[in-house]
Amino acid sequence: MNHDTMNTLHTTPLPLRAIALGLLALLLLPACHNTVVPGLLHSTGKPETSNPSISNKPTMPVARPPIVDASPVSQSAWPRYNWEQRGMKPIHIGVILPLHGRYGDYGRTLLNGIRLAVSSPDWGHMVQLTVIDAASSPAVALQGYEQLVKNGANWIIGPLLRDNVEAIIPYLHDDIPVISLSKHSEFAAKHPALFIHSIARGIQARFMAREAIRLKMRRIGIITGQSRSEREEAMIFAKAFTQAGGEIAGTLTLNNNSVNYINRLRTFRAVTDDELVLRDLDLGLHVFTPYRRLDVRIPPGVDALYLAMPGATVAKLAGQLAYVDLRKIPMLGSNRWMDRHLLDDSGRYLGASLFCQPVVPNNASGLVTHYRGTWGQGTPSALFALGYDTAHITLLLGSRLGLQGLSAVQALHDDAGFPAESGKVYFNEQGAAEKNFDVFMIRGTKILLNQRQG
Repeated sequence: MNHDTMNTLHTTPLPLRAIALGLLALLLLPACHNTVVPGLLHSTGKPETSNPSISNKPTMPVARPPIVDASPVSQSAWPRYNWEQRGMKPIHIGVILPLHGRYGDYGRTLLNGIRLAVSSPDWGHMVQLTVIDAASSPAVALQGYEQLVKNGANWIIGPLLRDNVEAIIPYLHDDIPVISLSKHSEFAAKHPALFIHSIARGIQARFMAREAIRLKMRRIGIITGQSRSEREEAMIFAKAFTQAGGEIAGTLTLNNNSVNYINRLRTFRAVTDDELVLRDLDLGLHVFTPYRRLDVRIPPGVDALYLAMPGATVAKLAGQLAYVDLRKIPMLGSNRWMDRHLLDDSGRYLGASLFCQPVVPNNASGLVTHYRGTWGQGTPSALFALGYDTAHITLLLGSRLGLQGLSAVQALHDDAGFPAESGKVYFNEQGAAEKNFDVFMIRGTKILLNQRQG
């Protein structure tokens, strides 16, 4: 600033001088940092023991910030925000994903979805994206997290793998929201800044439990396979259904490799029958009927069955369920059914079935248009859409609304949720995603879309 300029400012009246100084300060501000996808940071070593940013003792989790008051239920906190505003603010997003090894394909698909969202002209050059390849070990994931924090990342997407999520939980900062893409939604309750966004079968099971309640189903029996993932899916459905006010009539575990389930299904049918109905029927027969040799058939004691098993077993089981008179009741399931064997029996006994699948964006969606404009052809997968949607949520909150820290953590809990190409999502009180999925039904030999959620 030259001497004449200073003299001019000193001789200007005070209000005008303040305005002039403000305008001058704006002109002297440095240009916004303009980094879009700077590339991958391949970390291969273990964290340095001398790194002062990594405490030797894990910090204790703190209480989750209070959720925005959205009473009454029909309202939400979002109307206070102007979603149409174009005053984008700089945002630094860190990404922690496996980009090589056993889960490298999953990580690269998610990363491509994230990059496509970031490359949208809507965000201009306001986004800095720093990517950590955390396929090597949990130690690398922890080192990557601390590196991102040190470099100023104010939003983090990932990790994906269970052990990587477990490694960073004790060291998470309360004011940096982390949206993990892990299927283990139970981790969200372990730290107030941790959120889980996934299309895993456990989250599908919770969605189907909500659908069952919406369809006024109150008593459901569960049949599951023997694998750990099938039993976990069944337990998640049972917990969500009972928490919503439903009742689990009984659970049966079967070997998917067996052929004949008749005897075990008869026992299961007896367990699920309504005892009050049986008692009243028995009393009526005793009083009014001198002969007891009757083939008595009573309605099933359940409104539906949830089958946590692959489609090949569902196809075998459907006819045998009809044989023990568990017929014409809805059978519910997840995308575990879709193994190309669901219609092996031509769907003869599956007419009342409903199952869900992750939403695949349709050809009219903006994501598909953007995808083909980049890759030329094809359709993005549900996993690709999950990465895209997660990045889009961070961009809406972090750049368009300029939210960071505890305000960003609180905003992620909005009851209204977020529209998404992979199915609308909202984060519950623990931080786990409650997501919508497409619902399919079977008519004859065809699988038809019954309810689109995307």
